[in-house]
Amino acid sequence: MTDSSACGYALDSYKGMLKPQSQDDRLQRVFRSMGEPSWWLLTALSNHPEGLAPFQMIHQVQDWLKQSNYPVQRLDPGTVHYAIPRMEELGVIEFAGEQEVDVPVGRGATKPDKRPVWKLSALGEVALAHRARFEQVAQPRLRPGLVAV
Repeated sequence: MTDSSACGYALDSYKGMLKPQSQDDRLQRVFRSMGEPSWWLLTALSNHPEGLAPFQMIHQVQDWLKQSNYPVQRLDPGTVHYAIPRMEELGVIEFAGEQEVDVPVGRGATKPDKRPVWKLSALGEVALAHRARFEQVAQPRLRPGLVAV
Protein backbone atom coordinates (compact mmCIF):
# COMPACT_ATOMS: atom_id res chain seq x y z
CA MET A 1 0.00 0.00 0.00
CA THR A 2 1.30 3.45 -0.88
CA ASP A 3 1.35 6.36 1.57
CA SER A 4 -1.48 8.71 0.56
CA SER A 5 0.64 11.83 1.15
CA ALA A 6 3.26 10.46 -1.21
CA CYS A 7 0.56 9.73 -3.79
CA GLY A 8 -0.96 13.16 -3.32
CA TYR A 9 2.41 14.76 -3.87
CA ALA A 10 2.96 12.71 -7.02
CA LEU A 11 -0.51 13.58 -8.26
CA ASP A 12 0.07 17.28 -7.55
CA SER A 13 3.38 17.11 -9.40
CA TYR A 14 1.74 15.27 -12.25
CA LYS A 15 -1.10 17.78 -12.43
CA GLY A 16 1.46 20.60 -12.45
CA MET A 17 3.02 19.07 -15.56
CA LEU A 18 -0.34 19.28 -17.30
CA LYS A 19 -0.66 23.03 -16.82
CA PRO A 20 -0.18 25.02 -20.01
CA GLN A 21 3.44 26.01 -20.46
CA SER A 22 4.55 29.52 -21.31
CA GLN A 23 6.10 30.16 -24.71
CA ASP A 24 9.48 30.65 -23.00
CA ASP A 25 9.21 27.20 -21.37
CA ARG A 26 8.28 25.65 -24.70
CA LEU A 27 11.17 27.39 -26.48
CA GLN A 28 13.64 26.20 -23.85
CA ARG A 29 12.42 22.64 -24.41
CA VAL A 30 12.79 23.07 -28.18
CA PHE A 31 16.36 24.36 -27.91
CA ARG A 32 17.36 21.61 -25.50
CA SER A 33 15.79 18.85 -27.58
CA MET A 34 16.57 19.56 -31.22
CA GLY A 35 19.74 18.59 -33.02
CA GLU A 36 21.22 20.18 -36.12
CA PRO A 37 19.29 18.06 -38.67
CA SER A 38 15.99 19.14 -37.09
CA TRP A 39 16.99 22.79 -37.47
CA TRP A 40 17.79 22.12 -41.13
CA LEU A 41 14.28 20.66 -41.57
CA LEU A 42 12.69 23.67 -39.86
CA THR A 43 14.61 25.97 -42.17
CA ALA A 44 13.41 24.02 -45.21
CA LEU A 45 9.82 24.34 -44.00
CA SER A 46 10.27 28.07 -43.44
CA ASN A 47 10.91 28.43 -47.17
CA HIS A 48 7.68 26.56 -48.04
CA PRO A 49 4.68 27.90 -46.09
CA GLU A 50 2.36 25.45 -47.86
CA GLY A 51 4.32 22.57 -46.34
CA LEU A 52 6.60 19.81 -47.60
CA ALA A 53 6.53 16.04 -47.74
CA PRO A 54 9.47 14.35 -45.96
CA PHE A 55 11.27 13.46 -49.20
CA GLN A 56 10.98 17.12 -50.28
CA MET A 57 12.52 18.24 -46.98
CA ILE A 58 15.41 15.85 -47.54
CA HIS A 59 15.93 17.09 -51.09
CA GLN A 60 15.94 20.76 -50.01
CA VAL A 61 18.39 20.17 -47.14
CA GLN A 62 20.73 18.04 -49.26
CA ASP A 63 20.79 20.75 -51.93
CA TRP A 64 21.90 23.28 -49.28
CA LEU A 65 24.50 20.89 -47.85
CA LYS A 66 26.01 20.41 -51.30
CA GLN A 67 25.87 24.12 -52.21
CA SER A 68 27.69 25.02 -49.00
CA ASN A 69 30.22 22.19 -49.39
CA TYR A 70 29.21 21.05 -45.89
CA PRO A 71 31.15 18.02 -44.58
CA VAL A 72 27.86 16.08 -44.35
CA GLN A 73 26.25 15.77 -47.77
CA ARG A 74 23.35 13.40 -47.02
CA LEU A 75 20.34 13.61 -44.71
CA ASP A 76 19.27 10.07 -43.89
CA PRO A 77 15.55 9.34 -44.38
CA GLY A 78 15.57 7.56 -41.00
CA THR A 79 16.64 10.81 -39.34
CA VAL A 80 13.65 12.59 -40.86
CA HIS A 81 11.32 9.69 -40.02
CA TYR A 82 12.19 10.01 -36.32
CA ALA A 83 12.53 13.81 -36.28
CA ILE A 84 9.05 14.60 -37.60
CA PRO A 85 7.06 13.12 -34.67
CA ARG A 86 9.47 14.68 -32.15
CA MET A 87 9.20 18.09 -33.82
CA GLU A 88 5.42 17.77 -33.98
CA GLU A 89 5.31 16.87 -30.28
CA LEU A 90 7.51 19.89 -29.48
CA GLY A 91 5.03 22.04 -31.40
CA VAL A 92 7.45 23.47 -33.98
CA ILE A 93 5.76 21.80 -36.96
CA GLU A 94 2.20 20.76 -37.67
CA PHE A 95 0.58 18.26 -39.98
CA ALA A 96 -0.86 20.09 -43.00
CA GLY A 97 -2.81 17.19 -44.50
CA GLU A 98 -2.07 15.46 -47.76
CA GLN A 99 -1.08 17.25 -50.92
CA GLU A 100 -0.38 16.07 -54.42
CA VAL A 101 3.36 16.36 -55.01
CA ASP A 102 5.72 15.22 -57.74
CA VAL A 103 7.29 12.03 -56.41
CA PRO A 104 10.58 10.82 -57.91
CA VAL A 105 10.20 7.45 -59.62
CA GLY A 106 13.72 7.03 -60.98
CA ARG A 107 15.94 8.28 -63.78
CA GLY A 108 14.83 11.87 -63.23
CA ALA A 109 11.15 11.05 -63.82
CA THR A 110 8.38 12.02 -61.41
CA LYS A 111 4.71 11.22 -60.99
CA PRO A 112 2.05 13.11 -59.06
CA ASP A 113 0.99 11.37 -55.85
CA LYS A 114 -0.70 12.38 -52.61
CA ARG A 115 1.73 12.55 -49.69
CA PRO A 116 1.47 13.76 -46.09
CA VAL A 117 3.00 17.19 -45.61
CA TRP A 118 4.06 19.22 -42.59
CA LYS A 119 4.44 22.95 -42.20
CA LEU A 120 6.16 25.27 -39.79
CA SER A 121 4.05 26.26 -36.77
CA ALA A 122 4.00 29.68 -35.13
CA LEU A 123 6.27 28.32 -32.37
CA GLY A 124 8.63 26.98 -35.04
CA GLU A 125 8.83 30.44 -36.61
CA VAL A 126 9.67 31.99 -33.24
CA ALA A 127 12.31 29.31 -32.55
CA LEU A 128 13.94 29.93 -35.95
CA ALA A 129 13.94 33.67 -35.33
CA HIS A 130 15.71 33.16 -31.98
CA ARG A 131 18.26 30.85 -33.57
CA ALA A 132 18.91 33.28 -36.44
CA ARG A 133 19.39 36.12 -33.96
CA PHE A 134 21.86 34.03 -31.95
CA GLU A 135 23.84 33.16 -35.08
CA GLN A 136 23.90 36.83 -36.07
CA VAL A 137 25.18 37.91 -32.65
CA ALA A 138 27.61 35.03 -32.16
CA GLN A 139 29.53 35.24 -35.43
CA PRO A 140 32.58 32.97 -35.32
CA ARG A 141 35.89 34.81 -35.44
CA LEU A 142 38.02 32.90 -37.91
CA ARG A 143 41.61 33.57 -38.85
CA PRO A 144 41.92 35.95 -41.79
CA GLY A 145 42.12 34.00 -45.04
CA LEU A 146 40.60 30.78 -43.62
CA VAL A 147 38.06 29.57 -46.16
CA ALA A 148 36.08 26.32 -46.26
CA VAL A 149 36.74 24.43 -49.46
